[in-house]
Amino acid sequence: MADLPMSHSMPSVTAPAAAASAAVARPLVTLSGVDKVYANGTEALRGVDLAIGRAEFVSLLGPSGCGKSTVLRLIAG
Repeated sequence: MADLPMSHSMPSVTAPAAAASAAVARPLVTLSGVDKVYANGTEALRGVDLAIGRAEFVSLLGPSGCGKSTVLRLIAG
C-alpha cells in the first residue's frame, strides 16, 4: 500500500508569541500508526501518521482507492 502524500503550510500567527507557540505545539488532530481493515479483509490504511495544527491547511493527495476518504471518515468519527 502506498503512503498517503500529505502537504501542509505553517499557520499564520497573530496571537502573542507564547500563546501562538502553545497552539502550534499541540496538534488539533493527530493520527498515530492508524490501521483500517474492513470486515471483508480489505486493508484500507496501514501505519498512517498525521498531525494537523490549528489554522493549518492540509491536502490529502493520492490515486483513487489509496485511503483518502477513509482517513477523513476516521477523523470525523
